[in-house]
Amino acid sequence: MKHDDEHQHERGGHVEDKHQSSTGAKAYLRFAAMILTGMVIMYGAMYAGSWEWGDVRWSESRLFMALTMGGAMALVMLAWMLRMYKNPKGNIAVIAVSVLLLGVASSSTARRPRSMTLIS
Repeated sequence: MKHDDEHQHERGGHVEDKHQSSTGAKAYLRFAAMILTGMVIMYGAMYAGSWEWGDVRWSESRLFMALTMGGAMALVMLAWMLRMYKNPKGNIAVIAVSVLLLGVASSSTARRPRSMTLIS
């Protein structure tokens, strides 16, 4: 008995899921675009507490915070959507870039003079 589900269709004699796992480069580029968009929005959101336009200026520490949050967000999103992204090399690349982003932010804190850190 053959049943027709809205999430399935027949192709080549076998049934496939329309929401099939994303293993192609296009899916991972879309994932990267989501993370990058989130980091840009997070960087901008850090200025939400500014009272005047004059206070809105380039901030290296805000950039490093946005990179840190982007790295953490990528790890969390990949963990939640792992069933969608089944390419092991792609997943390892996402994890490596995420850890790199987290490391950039922590190394920038380590390079600062002791007088510039919040906790002395």
